[in-house]
Formats: sequence, structure tokens, C-alpha cells
Amino acid sequence: MGSTSGKAVQVAFAVLMATSVPIMFQGLLEFVVMINNPFGSDWIDLPISAIYQSMRDEMFQYMANGEAAGKLPSVKQSAQ
Repeated sequence: MGSTSGKAVQVAFAVLMATSVPIMFQGLLEFVVMINNPFGSDWIDLPISAIYQSMRDEMFQYMANGEAAGKLPSVKQSAQ
């Protein structure tokens, strides 16, 4: 009686592994496909237009700060 109950547990575990491993592998594969292209159109991807707009706004701010810095008295004095 002890040997048949052990085999049933082994068979149940083998069936569990045979079904769960491919499901987990497929899930990981789908995740890798989603993060492979970070600028694509998936729900997890980065918002490329927002990134470009932020970069543009920062560059405009740097230019405005540089123009404003040229009008400071200390900068005018050191340029002479």
C-alpha cells in the first residue's frame, strides 16, 4: 500500500510540472517581447512624444537662461 500512494504523488507532481512549466515559459516570453521595444505601442512602453516634448522644453529653458545670464551685471563686467 505504501508504494502505490508514493507513485500517485509522483505522477501528480509530474503532471503539474508538465502543465505549469510551459505556461510560465510562455508568460515570460510574452513579457520579454513587450519590453524588447521600449518605444513601441504596448501599454508598458515609454511615452515617446512626452519625452520629446520634455527635452524640447528643457532646451528652450536652457537657451532662455543663457540669454538672461548675459544681461547680468557680473557677467557683463567679466566680459569687458
